[in-house]
Amino acid sequence: MAYDGEVSPYPNEPDPWPQQPDHGYDAVPSPSPPQPASRDTVPEPIEYPTEFQSPDQWAPAYPGSGAADAVRDRPLSHLTAGRIVVAWLVIVFCTVALFFLQALGMKEMAKEAKADSRPGMQALYLGRVGVGFHNIAPGQSGQFLDEYNKIVNASTHPRLAELRGVVLTGELQGRDAAQDRLALLLSGATPLLEDATQPTAEDQRVDGLIERIYTDQSFVPNADQREQLISRHGYFGEIAAGYNLPQSDPLHKGPRRSATIMIVGLGTMVGVVGLAFLTGIVLLVVLAILFGTGSQKIAMRDGPAGHPAVYLELVALFLVGFIVLQLVFGVLSELTGLDWTLGFLLLSPVVLLWPRLAGVPWKQYCHDMGFHRGKGWINEIGSGIGGYLAGLPVIAVGFGMTFLLGLFSGDSADHPMQREITDGRLFNILLLIAAAVVWAPLVEEAVFRSAFYRHLRQWRGVPSWLIATVVTSFIFAAIHPQGWIGIPVLMSIAFVLAALREWRGSIIPSITAHALHNGTLMVLMLIILYV
Repeated sequence: MAYDGEVSPYPNEPDPWPQQPDHGYDAVPSPSPPQPASRDTVPEPIEYPTEFQSPDQWAPAYPGSGAADAVRDRPLSHLTAGRIVVAWLVIVFCTVALFFLQALGMKEMAKEAKADSRPGMQALYLGRVGVGFHNIAPGQSGQFLDEYNKIVNASTHPRLAELRGVVLTGELQGRDAAQDRLALLLSGATPLLEDATQPTAEDQRVDGLIERIYTDQSFVPNADQREQLISRHGYFGEIAAGYNLPQSDPLHKGPRRSATIMIVGLGTMVGVVGLAFLTGIVLLVVLAILFGTGSQKIAMRDGPAGHPAVYLELVALFLVGFIVLQLVFGVLSELTGLDWTLGFLLLSPVVLLWPRLAGVPWKQYCHDMGFHRGKGWINEIGSGIGGYLAGLPVIAVGFGMTFLLGLFSGDSADHPMQREITDGRLFNILLLIAAAVVWAPLVEEAVFRSAFYRHLRQWRGVPSWLIATVVTSFIFAAIHPQGWIGIPVLMSIAFVLAALREWRGSIIPSITAHALHNGTLMVLMLIILYV
């Protein structure tokens, strides 16, 4: 067996990523030219495969098999039709259930957030950006303090958020402004709601350190007090602990220098994303011209897959497993106090074996799922990167719709990952990166763009590519935890991923684009929190 011109050392093993020839949109090569029928010859009737046949009796439907036409219009048995109906019912039920379960989970997380007195992602972002911008352009960072004041009014711990506002005010406007704000807070003149939780005596003692820092210029917290400030107030505690130290002291300079580096890194990322967006517009126009002139062809074919039901059943099994595993591991987490996320990530992809267990031949399975190299790894990965850039204008439209929905409704499309990544524990951060950049691109693309999309592309005589794109994108968006606000932006991302599957046939470009998108978001969050 050849691998890009080389002889395989394992000639008897099937190629897990066979390279597919470019046949065009509906070209089905025949192994030999058709023979003219004789007047005395009676054609043999076509025997269509059923569920009860062994795999070697199936008529394969991948290009080059020589038997694709034989399965193109095969009738469905009652058993197969029933399996399809049951799978659809399970998918619809699980999608609705997941949507509401995710909503309940977000409410539960909101309750936990009320009890969590640590600064949130938005407060940390404004605090670090404000300090970094002030170091670069002193006196020009007042707008960050105005934005932070909005967070104070919306916080479930407003008095604690106001105390951190004293720290930010002292950094951006000086000690006198910080003392004025602190005096208003201590006198009760600042109209604030009650905190969701009452601080303990130890918490009050730690909070009192901030009062001493900004009223007594000679007071410098010792090592234990500094650790307590950072544990309770995060980055704000780090800024306060070094406030009265000389500017050359590492404890004073460290958090301020990191904020400046973050501003540079964030500005660089914004510039890269802006350049990528402009490049995407150009690529989108170029691709439209190439498809319009016929220079580029669609590799995905409509018509039946190797089995009319098993790929839909794969999606149904994945959604059922998604719910069951979340519930089981949630109970285990409550009982043991351990995080079972890794177990979920390892067990959930097992459903991808279902078509093979149902008897779909290996080569047929690889073709249907897009598990092949297409025109080569480099070409397909490059197509994934270029296709993602060309899809950025589409994603921007989805993001704009989500932004407007949030603006008018007052809700947000925050992912639970934003809260989890602020914990700072290295294992959790690495696990989140693996889930976002490795697990999600591989597993979600295999389920939605490999199996689900291929099943929906079986229809002929209708715009099945449009139906497949809309249906898979909506369900993909609905089961994510961002809620109904996040559906437009998630659907726009899924549109781009489905377009790549349609264009290239191979799933490699979709996986590449998905990993690129999630990886970019992870880098942005890590820059904001930890650079």
